[in-house]
Amino acid sequence: MLQKAITSLPEKYREVFLLRDVEELNVVETAAALSITVGNVKVRLHRARMVLQRQLTPLLRDATPKRRWIPWF
Repeated sequence: MLQKAITSLPEKYREVFLLRDVEELNVVETAAALSITVGNVKVRLHRARMVLQRQLTPLLRDATPKRRWIPWF
């Protein structure tokens, strides 16, 4: 699910997400690698994470088993 969601990101968000969260480059290194500003790295990363969250939350909610409420008394 995660890989499919990452693949569906627009390229400019996917590049930043992969460099920061997968390759673990810092903000300055990511900015230099993509020839963009540090501010753009931060904005794109935030947007990428928000898109992934919107895509994955319903999928993960459906994939997890429902909890049953058990009274403690």
